[in-house]
Amino acid sequence: MRIRYNIADNRKVDYLKFSLTALIILMISALLIFVGVVNLSTTGMRFKNEKALLRASKARSDQKEKQKKNYENNIKQIKRQWNKRIKFANTLIDRKLFPFLERLDQLEELLPGGAFITKINLGVEAGSTVKVNIAAVSANKLTEAYKAFLDNDDITIQKEEEKEGLHRASLVIKLQKKKLKKKNENK
Repeated sequence: MRIRYNIADNRKVDYLKFSLTALIILMISALLIFVGVVNLSTTGMRFKNEKALLRASKARSDQKEKQKKNYENNIKQIKRQWNKRIKFANTLIDRKLFPFLERLDQLEELLPGGAFITKINLGVEAGSTVKVNIAAVSANKLTEAYKAFLDNDDITIQKEEEKEGLHRASLVIKLQKKKLKKKNENK
């Protein structure tokens, strides 16, 4: 076995060994650079895709926000319209421009015992007509109801029949408040 030591001041370089070692190091470096570039490009593509998804999500979110604002505006508009209607109805009630209860009281006071209202249709205007369907237990009670209305109001009998043991009639009445009030004052 021979040991070779080169203890010379100027050593001889083994170019073949040096070239192979340098080539291997260059190849490893090129491989690492290639892997790094591929990794950076895939990471860049992934970030680009995520950024596109984020933009699409933000666009959908903005669209939903616009829809929400439109819905809120529509709701506010509908509330304003209903508030106007409610306010109008409350002013009618406060001012009693729509005297349904007063008209019903008038009709109730006029009807004799044994006669009752089965259907009623009231008009809005002052002095308007009231369409009433009445029923009575006998023909005499129905006649008494006619007389009660004839004394105070203009009455038109549209239909009269006997059905299910009751005498029924459809009347169109034009209530006259002044006459009724005078009659109530005399009581």
